[in-house]
Amino acid sequence: MLSVIFQRLNAIKNYVKRPYYEVRFQDQHKHIFARKIDKNNDELIKKVHHENEAMAKQEQQQYQSSVGITIDGQKTVYQAPHTFTDLTKIDAILSHKGYTSKIIQDTYQILYQNYHYLSYPRSDDKTVTEAQFAELVQNSKKIASLVGVDLQLLTHLAPRKGLVEQSATHGANRPGSVVPNSLDDLRKPFNTKKQQDCAIDIYTLVAKAALAILGEDYEYQHITAHLTDYPEFQCSFNQPVKYNYKQIYHRGKLPQVGAPLGQQATSFIYSGANSKPSWPTKEWLYNRLDSFKYSIGTPATQQSTLTEISDSNGKTYLVTQTKEKLNLTRQGLMAAIMAQGTYIASPQITVQLFQAMQAVGKFKMTPAQVLQTVDQVIKHDLPVMVKNVALLKKLVKLPKKKDPNDYVLVHYKGKPVKIKKTWGEHTWTSEELNTLDQGGKVTFQYKNHPITGGLKLQTYQGHKFVAFKADFKKKGVKNNDVKTSWNLSES
Repeated sequence: MLSVIFQRLNAIKNYVKRPYYEVRFQDQHKHIFARKIDKNNDELIKKVHHENEAMAKQEQQQYQSSVGITIDGQKTVYQAPHTFTDLTKIDAILSHKGYTSKIIQDTYQILYQNYHYLSYPRSDDKTVTEAQFAELVQNSKKIASLVGVDLQLLTHLAPRKGLVEQSATHGANRPGSVVPNSLDDLRKPFNTKKQQDCAIDIYTLVAKAALAILGEDYEYQHITAHLTDYPEFQCSFNQPVKYNYKQIYHRGKLPQVGAPLGQQATSFIYSGANSKPSWPTKEWLYNRLDSFKYSIGTPATQQSTLTEISDSNGKTYLVTQTKEKLNLTRQGLMAAIMAQGTYIASPQITVQLFQAMQAVGKFKMTPAQVLQTVDQVIKHDLPVMVKNVALLKKLVKLPKKKDPNDYVLVHYKGKPVKIKKTWGEHTWTSEELNTLDQGGKVTFQYKNHPITGGLKLQTYQGHKFVAFKADFKKKGVKNNDVKTSWNLSES
């Protein structure tokens, strides 16, 4: 995880925009006709992607200004729902609401273990048994009414091949055997509003994803066409016919019905550029781990691992979460740099290890043979890590040393602590320090707003420290009006 996040952050840092200009065609309904380009075909890329607009316009002159369109095919396609979710999908989908991986993990576990509102969370199954499917059908109307699903959409009550099997260890994530009487019942086990909201969001997501398998197949028309005189310019698109299960559960907006193909297309110059790497997110990370021939860890293991290394109160706080976005803490960055070029950070080597462990389970290898690979990893990785130490000083900013003159001594719950003389742009007065020392709250003007607060124990990147904490819930200055920065040495 640390390695792939580090590689993506480096790709973003080193990104250089390379614009290009390409001849394309467009009909009156904005359907685009373009040449298919194999990313490995450098010769074709150079021919199609011009370095400047003048070169593209020169190529444009080779084509007629308006050309006919030939439809190649129009095929009806039926798409069955495969919507069962798992812990990684729940974590990724709900992360934009600000729920950390730990909140999602803990909330789901309580809803399962204490109330049976949800099925076993750490399941690796993507199907359910016939008995589990029958239970879902039996409870479907009550669940649908609870989460706002139209009952008339629940018409496919026969088991689907590939979704319902004779056996499964735990069955895919789905609503549990107990259906709450209302969504408010999901709030009762939790004290904080955030966890209460999280409980409702988890249940609603899992329920809709499971109910979707009781909907009919999504039906659409797949249309392909080319320019009559220039067949290398092609176009393809889908036209929805019946949404069916997608009206029960679908991420994002439903596919829109577009205009039909026109009869003529005209050329234009398309201005593009090489794609800038997107910021690493939970969904991106989980997809990356699943992109190999054998997924690196089960969804539950992936999610619990990310939970552990992104817990700001934990001992291994290596990854930060800002809603769905991920970044590395200083410790995480150091670990990623140290692991560059090692076997332990290699997805391919990890996959080989999983394959070897599966072979042990099938009695095709002995445990001793697999354990011997540990020696091979250490022999390879140790000198690589020693070599990587030199990179740390170049790539990781060391924390600034504390200047004793920047701090003053106060007491917090009877114990002496040092705090900064300033908070943002405000310098403490002797009266304010005396009030804070006595455990009281102070009020002062900051950028034309009153600020009230006191000393509190806080946590930053896993380190606990005492500092002034403003009550931003009260009317006054906004949190982002105050520019403060902490470093590990201060913590």
